[in-house]
Amino acid sequence: MPDLSVIVPIYDVKAYLPACLSSIAAALPDTITAEVVCIDDGSRDGSGLIAADVARQDGRFRVIAQPNGGYGKAINTGLHAARGRYVTIVESDDLIVSGVYRTLLDLLDRDPGLDFVKTAYQPFTDAGPLPVMAVPADKQSAADLMALSRDVLRHRTFAGDTAIFQAPAIWAGVYRKAALDRYRIVLPETPGAGYQDTCFSAMCFLNGMTYHWVSDTYYMYRVDRDAASRHVRNRRSEIVTLFGHVRDNLDANGGLCDCTATYFYAVYFRRLIWFMQRVRPDHRFALFIDAYRAFEGAWRDPGLRGAVQALLPGQEAVQFDQFWQGRAGALYAA
Repeated sequence: MPDLSVIVPIYDVKAYLPACLSSIAAALPDTITAEVVCIDDGSRDGSGLIAADVARQDGRFRVIAQPNGGYGKAINTGLHAARGRYVTIVESDDLIVSGVYRTLLDLLDRDPGLDFVKTAYQPFTDAGPLPVMAVPADKQSAADLMALSRDVLRHRTFAGDTAIFQAPAIWAGVYRKAALDRYRIVLPETPGAGYQDTCFSAMCFLNGMTYHWVSDTYYMYRVDRDAASRHVRNRRSEIVTLFGHVRDNLDANGGLCDCTATYFYAVYFRRLIWFMQRVRPDHRFALFIDAYRAFEGAWRDPGLRGAVQALLPGQEAVQFDQFWQGRAGALYAA
């Protein structure tokens, strides 16, 4: 069994893929047994051939080709095929910095009750790096935590800090495969690359998976590829479908307690605000109505509604109150 499985979903990224795969190979030290599972999701530009060529030269790489099924399908194929004790994801236009995988795996190995390690990450463009994102308030690194004695070191769950409210960034972390299997963490297989990673992140946190959030920055996240899903401004109601998937998963794993429900709706609302700006203008009101119905559980319970609002910062708390009263025009204005 390998120590680490690196899942790389690939679709029409010929210009970026060689650098991505080279960076992964360089980031895996000899002290880690690793496999790199490349999922060619029906690429039409020869990306699959690039991955296959790398696999012929480096036995740690293997390629699984499938008809195009979208980002969720590609990740699920990788999760099903992964043989490692731990799993991480690298998107095929991004880059990995050497030197951190060994430390993150050591941190996970030290505590069998730890389900994943979440890290900061470095957005970048061809012009250079942008400010580091998702840095924990205490700025502790994995090495800092490793230096603490076991009786002092405590892992966290979703109510322990603000990690759940950061961008999903599912690739900026390493996950214990057994924990993902235990909570049945899979992505919805909706078409394209419509923010299915939101589901993965929300399910990991809200199922109570334990984690450390560290300041290490090994993941270089490209933000200037025009074809990336984050730039698409023609969405419809995918966010409702995605959080329906999260809710179904939580129900299958025991349902929502009071605390989980509060965070579920708070995270849902914050993602809804962000997603609304990526929805085609003529569909924003329809999404508003669909989402309003999806929040029925919060509307029926004044205590829950108040607790959700209390978790939201500043203007978002005001918007949530307006949303409840059905007059949040700013959410869906074109």
